[in-house]
Amino acid sequence: QANALAMAVTDKSGGSDVSIGVPSADTMPMGLLAVTLQGPGVVPLGGDFAVAIGMSAAVQSRAGQLTLGYDPKMLEPVGVKPISPGVVKLPFEGGAVPRGARFQVIGTAPGRTNVTVQDVEMIDSGGFALSVDLPAPVSVEVKP
Repeated sequence: QANALAMAVTDKSGGSDVSIGVPSADTMPMGLLAVTLQGPGVVPLGGDFAVAIGMSAAVQSRAGQLTLGYDPKMLEPVGVKPISPGVVKLPFEGGAVPRGARFQVIGTAPGRTNVTVQDVEMIDSGGFALSVDLPAPVSVEVKP
């Protein structure tokens, strides 16, 4: 079954949206548990954007948390409180991995910034810790 997720990029004047697809579980090798992270390539100064988080469906998890890292001088998370500067944790239960996270560009100068999955902690239905492959960072260019 296909599992697509659409996220959007919006500038502060209500600009355009960009759809971002997340690979379905059908495209992941069996037995491999991996996180995917996707985001826009370009965001305007003052804009906000979403990163899409996906997970292979080869193993069902009971609970866990996903830790995202970002540059707190360039970005501010929307709707979630950081646990420390540049770090947010997204808890989940019952295999419902967080679908994504939103960030507001707070930097005042153009540049490039990254959002990374720093860690994923998952427990399977038997109470055992699962090993998860982490994705490459999402690199976002902030333009005027």
